[in-house]
Amino acid sequence: MAITKANILTEVKQRTSRTDLTCAAGAIDNTTDITRKIESTLYDICTRAPFLVQDAAVTVTAGAHSANLPTDFSDMVDVWVASGSGSSSKLKMVTFREYVSFRNINSTASTPLRCAVSRDSTSSYSRASIFIHPPPSAETVLTIYYSYQDDDIDNIELPNRFREAIIEGTCYRVWLGMDDTEKSTFHKEKYDEQLQILLGRYGFLK
Repeated sequence: MAITKANILTEVKQRTSRTDLTCAAGAIDNTTDITRKIESTLYDICTRAPFLVQDAAVTVTAGAHSANLPTDFSDMVDVWVASGSGSSSKLKMVTFREYVSFRNINSTASTPLRCAVSRDSTSSYSRASIFIHPPPSAETVLTIYYSYQDDDIDNIELPNRFREAIIEGTCYRVWLGMDDTEKSTFHKEKYDEQLQILLGRYGFLK
């Protein structure tokens, strides 16, 4: 059963006893509309762990050191490159600082072995790029597996098991916006508890 914003609104009204709450498309953040609060909750959940993962092909031209990543990119999970005879090899993920060190030592085009992800802080939307070392000697297609944000509250992709976390996270943000410390803390604890359950279920707890 899909999670809908109407269901969330109904539950949040009941749990907060706030019958004045609404959820309108394009609404600004205020004390009665929960649109932005649902969006913030979805964003927070999706940054805790790669709950939503998809793959994409990224082409790196010969001799290039980098390529743009998909606009919905959140975090990298795996990167694979074709290594001939129909097989693929996994690139080692390194930090951007490590990548720079490798590039300073040797930037001769060859078969890519490692990669790093960095975001353009000068960009208004912080576009992410993948940096390859060594740069490929021929045009190369990378297969990337990456996590992405569930950012459309009219089509929530997180499965039904996330329902409680989304509802409690929204309740927490409703009271946070009202500066009600006691009630926001109550729902924050329930929200965090649900997140821990989900992290454990998906195997992300260490």
